[in-house]
Amino acid sequence: MADSDFFELVLESGLDETSARLLFPTVLGNSPHFLLFLNQILSAARKNSITVLEGETGTGKTMYAEYIWRLSERKDAPFIIIDCATMHDEIALSDLIGHVRGSFTGAYADRIGKVEEANGGFLFFENIDSMSPEAQAVAVKIIDDKTVQRLGDSYPRPVDVRLILSAQRPLPELVTSGTLDKKLFFRLVNSRISVPALRELKFDLEFIAKRCCVDYLDISITQKALNQVRAYDWPGNFRELLDCFKNLRNEEKTEINHLDLQLYISSIKGHANPLRELPPHDPIPFNFNLDHYMEEAERDIIKKALHQAFGLQSIAAKILGIKERSLWHRIKKLDIKVEKIKHMQQ
Repeated sequence: MADSDFFELVLESGLDETSARLLFPTVLGNSPHFLLFLNQILSAARKNSITVLEGETGTGKTMYAEYIWRLSERKDAPFIIIDCATMHDEIALSDLIGHVRGSFTGAYADRIGKVEEANGGFLFFENIDSMSPEAQAVAVKIIDDKTVQRLGDSYPRPVDVRLILSAQRPLPELVTSGTLDKKLFFRLVNSRISVPALRELKFDLEFIAKRCCVDYLDISITQKALNQVRAYDWPGNFRELLDCFKNLRNEEKTEINHLDLQLYISSIKGHANPLRELPPHDPIPFNFNLDHYMEEAERDIIKKALHQAFGLQSIAAKILGIKERSLWHRIKKLDIKVEKIKHMQQ
């Protein structure tokens, strides 16, 4: 499916093309795997049923949940997010389902919860890997009876909400570990969409990386750097990719090059020398300027150490394993602006 075909599907939802392009700045790949996933997102948006987004950390589950909302018939209604990791006490449960006056100490007035706030729209349970048994029971009640009962109340109240839930692990694993109740599992198991990790999207990585740089950060990226992007697995997925580019952008670069990516990947893998990460099949051109290459590599490594040390040369020298005076001479020779680095850390 080409981009134009994708946008035809988006436009069917009633969204204009300009808004659609703003909504989908990073998801326009061309690989069959990714386009199948996007079709599932669009299909979920058209339905009025439960959706479960399964995917590793950083894959953009919250972003895709919002896309489903914005492309649905409920796009003008509320989209309420519940972080399940925080739902583990009575106050948090009250925040979810509300309470009536006198239901617990400090409950001086009736209060609606987030379930009722979402009435007519979407309720997004984020990270059900950490969902409490009480919150799971609330979800089951919403699915089965379309009701919610406030703390201390004597009767349930009708609600019309559409549920989206996200999990970092597959639902069967959550049941096996005892995290997810079987009652809720059986109500969710046939509504799952697998959000792909970046390592599964090698054919789309170059395009996604370009869009991250251009649309989010207003910076260019070289082809050799894009080759480095494709070669790395990005275990933190889209969030790691974007954070990596943001950190490089903070150094006031106008272009991300392959040395930048080598330095980042080396630091993640624990290598001391980023030159070990040179692509083995890249031929060295005639009249290759080794001195310039080494100077650029040295400059980038020193700047990274200074960032890590919050601009303090004494600490940066210890990180690099050299004397502070030696570092001072190198900073002067390479014309590194230490004060600018300190300012960016503030």
